[in-house]
Amino acid sequence: MSKLYWQSREYQQSKEKANMSENSQIEVIQWAQSLFALPTFCILDTETTGLDDNAEIVEIAIIDKEGRTLINQLVKPTQRIPNEVIGIHGITDDEVKKAPTFKTVWPKVRKLLKDYQPIIIYNADFDTRMLTQSCQKYGTTPKLERFTWHCAMNQYAYFYGEWNDYWDGWKWQKLIRAAHWASEYLDCERHGAHRALNDCRNTLLVLKALAQYDGPREKPQPSPKFINANQDENVPF
Repeated sequence: MSKLYWQSREYQQSKEKANMSENSQIEVIQWAQSLFALPTFCILDTETTGLDDNAEIVEIAIIDKEGRTLINQLVKPTQRIPNEVIGIHGITDDEVKKAPTFKTVWPKVRKLLKDYQPIIIYNADFDTRMLTQSCQKYGTTPKLERFTWHCAMNQYAYFYGEWNDYWDGWKWQKLIRAAHWASEYLDCERHGAHRALNDCRNTLLVLKALAQYDGPREKPQPSPKFINANQDENVPF
């Protein structure tokens, strides 16, 4: 005799995931609230020449917890920016040809990171890898393990609560979608996408919405119109 659905393994797994999602939301809200209780933190974002192991930074921005710009700097890379990447962030070779190299920019960035810890990044694995690769172009080791990092993308994935069976974990969500949800929740405008300063500001917007969230413990739903208009799957965030 077949089991009823509520007796089935699938039902039990679904129930467990629902409980995990609710618990994760509470933990993420508490995490965001704890950040704003700190005397300081900063948000970092970069734009790059690509995604691979040879890519490097062409723009870097850092803002503080109040949204003040600490640095917003174009960077001259050691290579040309591919056309397909220019199509995403809009930064051209002409724009960066007179910009300082990352070797020149890094000391200021390093001091800011030291003074404004912890550092929040939407997709920390990607941007910290780009920091390392850009330093290595000039024979420098950034020693990023000395800093305290938080990944806002991972936290928002826990909050959003969309399970990925293949990876057996919470599915990552694009920053532009997270920022759209945050702007709707806070009833304010979000910033443009794929420039370092705007992405920092959008990440701050998401953090504020998470810290203030007191709505139902359910997955935030961007509008279908928004989703269809922003099928950008060519970037890692």
